[in-house]
Amino acid sequence: MRRIRRGVTLIELVVIIVLIGVMVPPLLMMFSDITKMSAQAELISTANALARSLLEEIISKNYDEKAYVSGCTSNCWSNPLGPDSGEARATYDDVDDFDGLNETSISGFPGFSRSATVYYVNPDLTAAEPPYHLDIVQPDSSNTLDYKRIDVTVSHSLVGSMKISTVISRSH
Repeated sequence: MRRIRRGVTLIELVVIIVLIGVMVPPLLMMFSDITKMSAQAELISTANALARSLLEEIISKNYDEKAYVSGCTSNCWSNPLGPDSGEARATYDDVDDFDGLNETSISGFPGFSRSATVYYVNPDLTAAEPPYHLDIVQPDSSNTLDYKRIDVTVSHSLVGSMKISTVISRSH
């Protein structure tokens, strides 16, 4: 009995190599895109956590230290906003101290930066056109109202910037 041996011809081998060469690059691109999207999602999640942690720190402070001065009956809010003379980041004790905060480097989070802006706002939207959004709360130039808006922005070169905002009252 004779055995029939059949091997792969050179032409078949070349066809297989060409097919693999055509199919592999799209697969590699797909895996590359998936990895990039996963990394971006992680950066966005980190940016969100950094923004929320700063916002929580800010709103945990007193509304305004000037309001707690004994006997204050008028103009009891700080004007201008920002840290008081001699105050450093570690000693911020009220919400408006964070106005103008700009952290270009955050320990443990390379590539991230964050900033905060605080200003008095007038939440009386009765004259405004609908829809009523936080974005149309108007700054109060006299700095006498009982409401402050806090904007926290976190940035990273790979995902851009994200901003979260809230409005608090003196009784928050």
